[in-house]
Amino acid sequence: MVRDLAASAGVEVEVSSHAPGGWWLRDHLASDATLDAIATGGFDFVVLQEQSMVPADLRLADRESRPAAIGLATRATLTGASTVLFMTWGHAQGSSEMG
Repeated sequence: MVRDLAASAGVEVEVSSHAPGGWWLRDHLASDATLDAIATGGFDFVVLQEQSMVPADLRLADRESRPAAIGLATRATLTGASTVLFMTWGHAQGSSEMG
């Protein structure tokens, strides 16, 4: 989507994605594949998006998402990349699945 959007403005960009289904940011922070991709990717930007159910519980998001996002963003910054937080779709009234 990013590549196509940029192309529509006449800009060529390279993109890479590591997005196993259902992963939380904490899974990425614990993943050698993710950390290696950030460390060696030569990216200008690293885009982080949390698994869609996690933000439905603010305590869970604060306990799990925030530290993982900070850890991943720190690693991106060390390579010279900027971090972009991509908002996931949410649940207006929270989620009964998250307790």
